[in-house]
Amino acid sequence: MLLILGLWAIHFSYIDLRYRIIRNREVSALAILTLCIAHSRIDILVIFGFAAIFITFALATSAIGMGDAKLFCALSPLASKYGSVISWQLWCWVLGGICALLLRALSREKVKSIPFAPFIFAALFLAIWTN
Repeated sequence: MLLILGLWAIHFSYIDLRYRIIRNREVSALAILTLCIAHSRIDILVIFGFAAIFITFALATSAIGMGDAKLFCALSPLASKYGSVISWQLWCWVLGGICALLLRALSREKVKSIPFAPFIFAALFLAIWTN
């Protein structure tokens, strides 16, 4: 399972780093895969809860893109089954914040946005590994 998730992580991270986009059809396929792996009613409730929170957050602010919000929703059943959702979220924002601070300190030009998909997957692996 982790091998398949690792391949998805490499794919999404490459696409997000290269093109700054996360495609809907790939997020949908990942959501179906994660629901097949973590198939309980609580996981389905978790995915709808995260969908409401992250899509509202993405629409209200420009801090996170809609592709990242959909990726959070697609991966939330795995985080609730194998790791802790809270530690996953904590790792996401800590890793992304450290990278943003490093980019700001080391870059000569202003960085407007950073691709967040690599941090979402890295944080998921850390949450699974630490629990």
